[in-house]
Amino acid sequence: MRRIINSFYDWCLEEDLLTHNPVKNIKPIKSDSIIHKPLEQLDLEYMRQACKNPREKAIIDFLYSTGCRVSELCNAKLEDLDWDTKSILIEHGKGMKSRWVYLNAEAEVSLRYYLKTRKIKSSYIFAPCRKCPSEKTNARSIQNLVKQIA
Repeated sequence: MRRIINSFYDWCLEEDLLTHNPVKNIKPIKSDSIIHKPLEQLDLEYMRQACKNPREKAIIDFLYSTGCRVSELCNAKLEDLDWDTKSILIEHGKGMKSRWVYLNAEAEVSLRYYLKTRKIKSSYIFAPCRKCPSEKTNARSIQNLVKQIA
């Protein structure tokens, strides 16, 4: 909350609405940083078993194999997929940088099966569940899906 209020007062200063920021005198509050542990192989297998369809399984395997952010998964296009090198070009990732990520064997098999069985035509690797071919998948819906599977 301190950070938000400080940002607001900084904006007020930039807009010449105030002459000083009263929050600057309050020291930032330190909070414990949470270190997320990677999934154990057994937990990953439980998640894969909990998937209800090929799309869900491909999403779980894709995220685990590549280490991509959910927004990067949503923006990944079929044209950026290279089956020969088992890699995908992730454009405009964090910091607007592009990079190559790689699929492991499980992710490749899951992704190939999903793409072969999906009925929606889309330029994105992961098309939305409903029939909106030009629309890409929403990051929030992927987050909710992963949480539901977990």
